[in-house]
Amino acid sequence: IGASAFSGCRSLTKIKLPDSVTTIGIKAFEGCTSLTEITIPKNVKSLSANTFTDSGVKKIYIPQGCTIPAGDDPFGLGTKCKIIWYDPNA
Repeated sequence: IGASAFSGCRSLTKIKLPDSVTTIGIKAFEGCTSLTEITIPKNVKSLSANTFTDSGVKKIYIPQGCTIPAGDDPFGLGTKCKIIWYDPNA
């Protein structure tokens, strides 16, 4: 998924990306204010701090082993967002 690919898309609400996705570009879901939940596929190995800027994301399912930005609020979404790690081999 390229940089800013879904930027400003307000019709997205919940997404489970297919395993064929291997990269997610910077600000790919920026401004997706209706997006509340997203599942990152097992083949994505890292995410940018700016992937979900100004979005409505409340839950992000991330495969164990994927690298995310450091810090208490890695995506700048505040306490409204819960990161849920899952076993990609389960």
